[in-house]
Formats: sequence, C-alpha cells, structure tokens
Amino acid sequence: MFIAPKSDSAPQPLAAASAVAAEAEAAPAVHRPDFRKMLRQGQKKDPVAGRKIREEEMVRCGYYLTAGEQRQFKLLAISNGHSMTELLRQAVQDYIKAHKHKLPND
Repeated sequence: MFIAPKSDSAPQPLAAASAVAAEAEAAPAVHRPDFRKMLRQGQKKDPVAGRKIREEEMVRCGYYLTAGEQRQFKLLAISNGHSMTELLRQAVQDYIKAHKHKLPND
C-alpha cells in the first residue's frame, strides 16, 4: 500500500478536480432553439445556419387514397428518392400553374 507524503501540493489536484466538477454542474444548459415553434411563428431563417427554413407557412391537409393507390404511390416515391409529401406538393403546384388562368383576380 502506498501512502502519499503529506504536503500542501497533494490536495490541490483533488480540489481542482472538484472545482471543475462544480463549475460543470453550475454551468447553464445549452439553449437549443425549438424549430417547430419557430416555424409556427413564421420564422423564415434557421438561427444557427442562417438558411431559409421555408418560404411560406405550411398548412396541414388530409387526403384519402385507396390502399392500392397509397401503396403504389409510396413505392414509386421511395424508388425515385422523394417523399410522398414532396411529390404531392409538386403535383399541386403543377396543377395550379396549369389552371391559374381560371382563378379569380385578387
């Protein structure tokens, strides 16, 4: 068994280690932005990266498909590397462009 000699320098590393541990406990938690809340409030840019989150606020919509349509659509979307939502959004945008002349003037 080894017993360290008594000196003033021996307790310092232990004290330093406990001081570092105390600082770590006392340090405030890292603030992480709530991106979902920011999107709901209309935030346009990611505060960390500075990139645009999205141009306009999104609205949730629900549509019914037959089981066969949903299965085929999902398989085609995955095989082409897209999400179903992305493809639906693009289809709606294409439809609006094609029939925009029928919309009332704002």
